[in-house]
Order: sequence, then C-alpha cells, then structure tokens
Amino acid sequence: MKQTSSLTFAALAAFLFTASIASAQDKPVVNVSVAGTSVTLGWTSVAGASGYRADLGTYSGGSNVFAGNVGPILGGTVSLGNNATYFFRITPIGAGTVSDEVSFNVGTPRPGMPQNFTAALNGSTLVFAWAAPASGGAPTNYVLQAGTQFNLSNLAPGIGVGNTLTFSVPNIGGVLPQGSYFARLVAVNGGGVSDPSDEVVFTIGNIPGVPTPAAAVVNGNSVTLSWTPPAGGAGVTAYGIEAAYGHYALLPPRGTVDANTTSFTAAGLVPGPYYWRVRAYNGNTPGGVFGTASFYVGNRPAMWNGPRTADPRIGRQLPRPTYGQAVAQSMASVYRGDLNNSCRELGGNNQWMFKVARELRRIDTRWGLNWKRGGVGDLSQDIVAYNWGSNPDEGTVDAYIYDIIGGHCGNSPDWFWNDVTGVTLNS
Repeated sequence: MKQTSSLTFAALAAFLFTASIASAQDKPVVNVSVAGTSVTLGWTSVAGASGYRADLGTYSGGSNVFAGNVGPILGGTVSLGNNATYFFRITPIGAGTVSDEVSFNVGTPRPGMPQNFTAALNGSTLVFAWAAPASGGAPTNYVLQAGTQFNLSNLAPGIGVGNTLTFSVPNIGGVLPQGSYFARLVAVNGGGVSDPSDEVVFTIGNIPGVPTPAAAVVNGNSVTLSWTPPAGGAGVTAYGIEAAYGHYALLPPRGTVDANTTSFTAAGLVPGPYYWRVRAYNGNTPGGVFGTASFYVGNRPAMWNGPRTADPRIGRQLPRPTYGQAVAQSMASVYRGDLNNSCRELGGNNQWMFKVARELRRIDTRWGLNWKRGGVGDLSQDIVAYNWGSNPDEGTVDAYIYDIIGGHCGNSPDWFWNDVTGVTLNS
C-alpha cells in the first residue's frame, strides 16, 4: 500500500512499546495522544489474541494510511501528515472483536460548515450574516460564493471576506441587475476548505422573490406539495407548479394556485420518483426557483444494509464526499495488477473498479457503479457515482459522477479521481 506517512510494518514493530494491563473485555480499548505531528497509539490487550491488525485512514472506516498485522505489540509512536483528521481501529487476531473507531486531529483540520447563513436587504445594502462552524478547526477566513442559479458560482467563484461573521455590500442595485441570486459560504484554514453552507437566495428589483419548497406529503397515489412564500421581491399574485416523473432536467408546468395558497395536491400518480419546483408570479412576470425537490410514490426499493448518509433537506443536495480520491489511490496500491488489467477491450475485466466501489460502499452505500448514458445494463467501465438526493440509490439520476482510471485501455493505466458530473450532463 502506498504510504502517506512514515508508518510501515517494519517501523512500527521496531518502536519501543509499553505493555498494557490485560483487559477482560473482548475488544481492545484504544488511546491516542498527539504532540505536533508525533502520534502515540496504544490499546489494551485481549485474552487469547495472537496479535493485532491496525487500520489507519483519513476517513471513517478507511485504511488508506496503514493496514496490516502489527504482531503482539500494544502500541507505538508514528509521524503523520499535518492538518488532517485520522481514524484508527485495532482488530485482535484469533479472539475478540474490533475496537471502537477513534478519530483524532493532527495539526489543524479543515473547518466544519458555516452555520445559520442568511442574506437580507437593508435598504439598498445587502447584508450576509452567519455563525462559526460547530466542528473542525477554527477558520482563518470565510469565502463567499454567488451565482444566478441554485448551486452556481458564476458571479462570485470566491470572495474572501476575512475572519468575520458578517459582510455587507452597499448599493447592491448598482452592482447587480434585477433578478434573484443564490449564495453560499465556505470556511477556510490551513487544513483546507469546509463544505458549503446552506444556500440562501435574495432578490433585487421589482420581480417576485423565490419560494422555498417543503417536504412533500405522499398518501397512496396522491401527493401534497407545499412551500414557504418568498422573503422579498415584488408582491406575489400566483404560484406555478412545475413537475415531472423520472427526471429533473425538464419540468413542465403542472398547475397554478393563487397567492393566498401555499400548497398543491395531485392525484392518480403512478409509482416511482418525481421532481418538482414552485415559482412565484407577479402578473405575468415569473420569479426564480429554489432548486428542485423530489418525492417518491409507492414502495421505495429496499436500501442496502450498511452506513448511508441521511437524505438532504428539501430542495438541497448532499455535498461532494471528500474522501474518494484517497480510496482510489489506496486501492491502486493494493490491487495494481487488477488496475493494469482493467481494459475489457484488451481482454481485461472490471475487478479493480468493483473493488473501489465496494470500498466506497463500506463508507456510504450511496456509492455505486454508473450506467453509461443512463442505459441500464450498459456499464461504464471506469466510473463510479454518488447519489446526492433523496431518491433510491439504484436508478437515480441525482448523482455526482467520477472517473477513477486515468489512461484507461492505454499502456499504463493508473488511479484517477476526476469529477465529470458537469461534462456528463452537458453531453
């Protein structure tokens, strides 16, 4: 396995170890102390164990830093890369069960997501406000992103606003033309960049603002959709519902309700996934939409057993996982032969891709293989996908798509991690 630290089988066994008092428990109890980049790992013994297997990774359940039998020792000191969070567990060999996983920080890990992000117009001044992250390392800066649609950053890919909890833009009408705009915030420090905050929307000019969809209520073959009225913009005279079965790309109009109504009911729906959004109108002038929400009619397919990240909130999508590249890199080191033999056109097979997908699914069962061009049964041979939405994993098009083999079918294929979601959708 390719090492990302100074930890190796031989080096670990050569350290001086302090014996721990034998534990009556059937699983080791792990303790960790950190001094700079030096980390001391220790664990209690398990009666009857002939040795121990150590697993150390940069994501929960991961083994991309170290994985292997360390013999009968009960601890050691290692040097690890700075500004990261690590996850460690010990498995006794021949007796007992795996320890609880312990996480620890070396240096300053990247910040958690900024909390309670808001945007409000105070006269002609746009005021952003937020709270510090509830997890991770302390931020040294915040970066504002903004775009003309949900999840876009075409207006402001990254404006540093300093280590503060507010940011104001005076005379916003002189900066941006009439319209609705979407913004989010990330926190930054020496360890990296956080996941983005929740999206906020603000409206400039005499057009309707953007309503926010709420959770759909499904009753048999009927559904009731509801939403929160816009906070700003021109007065609303009506709401338009746009919805479709099976795919979120094109959502035709499905109905209209007056401005005093914030719900819409549809009956006689066939089973399966649906996508919807709501748009405010002022006369014939339409406003924008806050992303696309979804719901499912009928019995949802059974989910795979195992860990699965909870569904995103209404009208939102889960952030891109940050650990995929480390998984692909580590699996390339362990299964180099399978990676070299990954081109079916040259007599190879898909075993390396399958192994990467299985390792990712140990972390989150939202991961899976990808059907090329959406054709079920037409397997993409170097692609994995991650379901970012609330629909069942199998068959969803709510996916981030990643190319995991560089130089596939060439003379020297290697691990790769390239987000091709946008390229795939545009093609």
